[in-house]
Amino acid sequence: MEPDTHTLLLGEFSKAECRRIFPKYVSKYYKDKFCEVLNAIETVASRVCSMTDAEKHAYVQVRIDQLPAVKREDTTGLRIDLAMENESTGETKWVDVTAVHTGAESYRDKAMKVMGSKLISRQLAAREQVPDPIAFEPSPILLERTTAKNEKYARLLLVAKKQTAEKKRKQAPVFATFAVSDYGEMAPVATELQEWVVNQYRIKIEQEGKRDDGCKLADLVRSFRNRLRIGIQMAIASGCGEMLCRAGQAWA
Repeated sequence: MEPDTHTLLLGEFSKAECRRIFPKYVSKYYKDKFCEVLNAIETVASRVCSMTDAEKHAYVQVRIDQLPAVKREDTTGLRIDLAMENESTGETKWVDVTAVHTGAESYRDKAMKVMGSKLISRQLAAREQVPDPIAFEPSPILLERTTAKNEKYARLLLVAKKQTAEKKRKQAPVFATFAVSDYGEMAPVATELQEWVVNQYRIKIEQEGKRDDGCKLADLVRSFRNRLRIGIQMAIASGCGEMLCRAGQAWA
């Protein structure tokens, strides 16, 4: 949980460099300079590069030094919430969690448009006696939050993909935004991650072989999925309740 970026990227950058290279908020100018850092890393990692180790380090360091200065609020740097790895296969998930109050005033107009579309679609489907095509479409607010998180953490993934190409990793990690609303709705990517966790449990049980307690694989997986879903919903409810209890109080 909450691995530091230095460890997450296999120690390729020092902790001070991670805070400099991966601030939380970036401009287009920063993104351009960051691409120059990545290109420099790719150059020194190339088989045809004839530089010494000291020259390689200096070559990359020059590009790092050209990055814009980090703002005071960004000194902690970019950091994910959770890293999960299957040590047998190298399959890795990097996860960042976000909870959204989709009923907030700032989202109200967009939410009302979606609700109106769903009501019309439901009435038409009932009249024609056909399945409602948009009954289970996810909240666009959750989709927007997912997109924003993906863009924010894309820099970490770029470095990890280069490390994979250089055979430093078995597989490139997959980033997943675990976006939920305080009404209990989950974004599609969050649901997919939940099922990935369930599948990892299934694989674990299968590898353990025959059980002395006589429990069947299907029953164990079904129970695990149910407990996981309930745990997630309880965490959402707990967070929402804590927010309500602290409303109006001073942050300190």
